[in-house]
Amino acid sequence: MDSDVIRIEFRTRWKVPVYVAIGDEPTRKVSGPQDALQYLSDNRAIQTGFPYWRARHRCYDALKGLITPEEMRDDFIAACAQADFRLR
Repeated sequence: MDSDVIRIEFRTRWKVPVYVAIGDEPTRKVSGPQDALQYLSDNRAIQTGFPYWRARHRCYDALKGLITPEEMRDDFIAACAQADFRLR
């Protein structure tokens, strides 16, 4: 029965957070896959195109431990860049 359980590590973080802003909104700190997934889900302006879908998929992979958090960080940045968000 334990083989059916998928372990999720919600506390996993990137070494360096990403700071994102849309228009006049305040800059938001995104610290890792869970934050990135929430950010991608909350912002309609970003929810289109291959970079968005790849980033979502890779967030889940990182949370499940299939890839490292650092491996999906660039995918999140690419999804934000596609939507012309300001990154720091």
